[in-house]
Amino acid sequence: MNYPLDDNWILYLHYKDLGKLYNDNIEKIIEIGDIVTFWQTFNNIPKIYEIFSDGRHIKKMKRNNSTPCAYSFFRKNVFPCWEDDKNKEGFEFSVKNSNNLQKFQEEWMNSILELISNSNDLYKSINGIRIVDCTKFDSVLYRMEFWIETEDNRQSIEEVLKSESFGLKKYKFLYRSHKNMKETV
Repeated sequence: MNYPLDDNWILYLHYKDLGKLYNDNIEKIIEIGDIVTFWQTFNNIPKIYEIFSDGRHIKKMKRNNSTPCAYSFFRKNVFPCWEDDKNKEGFEFSVKNSNNLQKFQEEWMNSILELISNSNDLYKSINGIRIVDCTKFDSVLYRMEFWIETEDNRQSIEEVLKSESFGLKKYKFLYRSHKNMKETV
């Protein structure tokens, strides 16, 4: 038995230098519709601190010689770009970490697990979670973003993200609206 999830999800890997357009730099890794596939995937992909910059080395993927810069875990019907119909009227909350990257890996995984648990009706408005390498030279910085479909329930979503369920209350949450944001897709 594979224990189906309530929703299907897609894991993407983003690169800094595969192409000139945003969409050229996104690779679909796998569609995940059950808990067995979820664990098979996440037990076999590199951890964020293994694939992202450590401030000393710029890491490259062997198969395409490109620099990875983000993982996105999004609902199947939502593409991880601002212009997607499910994102363009929404926003994101993000948190940053620059010192304990193993702990940040755990918090990212716990956030994904909490999201797919569907234990709160508000989770349906969260389109996905991205984790981004924002490192500049030797200044290591990773950002975790929660992409929300609309401004409705903004306060309630912030409260649930800061709750024990997600375990992120120690962070300062940053807000960014997707309205008027554009990628070169």
